[in-house]
Amino acid sequence: MTKHSQIRVVCLHRQDDLRLEPRAMNAPAEVRVAVLPKGICESDLDCWLEGGIGTIRMGEPIILVHEAGRVDASGEGVTGLSVGQLVAINPSHPCGLCDFCQQGLPIHCSAMTFKGSAMYLPHQQGMFRDRVVIGPSQCAVLPDGTDPSAAVCAGSLAVCLHAANRGTALSGPMPGKTVLLSVAIARQRGAADIIVTDVQSAAIAVARQMGAEHATNTATSPDGLAV
Repeated sequence: MTKHSQIRVVCLHRQDDLRLEPRAMNAPAEVRVAVLPKGICESDLDCWLEGGIGTIRMGEPIILVHEAGRVDASGEGVTGLSVGQLVAINPSHPCGLCDFCQQGLPIHCSAMTFKGSAMYLPHQQGMFRDRVVIGPSQCAVLPDGTDPSAAVCAGSLAVCLHAANRGTALSGPMPGKTVLLSVAIARQRGAADIIVTDVQSAAIAVARQMGAEHATNTATSPDGLAV
């Protein structure tokens, strides 16, 4: 494709001011992904409702959110990706220049930027849009038959898996143990007694539905873990 295409974006202009807007998009020089479900995380909600995250404040309009989608088109020279493939999009972008990146450790990049983040100016625009153009290295191809609604949780799942792997490395396999961890991962790995804490009642309710033996809102019950 060589001509402009019209897409829709959801842009946050300021606290509590979300707007659905049209934007023009050129043909991709990298990979263009047709976005499917949208993954809305706590930081996105904080930006929308409070205008920022802690000391990080909005300085200009920003498109939030991260997600998954299907490859829609690609530029010349892009290999390893085909139109129609379901991909999870990695929102973190290493700089490629710092010492860690030069050592082949981009996950530890000291100048990492994140799509949908207001940490730096100009803000890194996110993916709450119909289509997004992104580097092929940011696209992880998912197996055929993967539910796109599950694929959008790939980033969050990766955090939970990393925590579980670190815990296993420190204290051994989970079967039969009492753990304070992600319910789904702990159950899948055979934990006997799963404990969950949060500061929101809705999250606690979901944890109980997923099978946590103990779920405590530490904001309303500070001594809930005493047992």
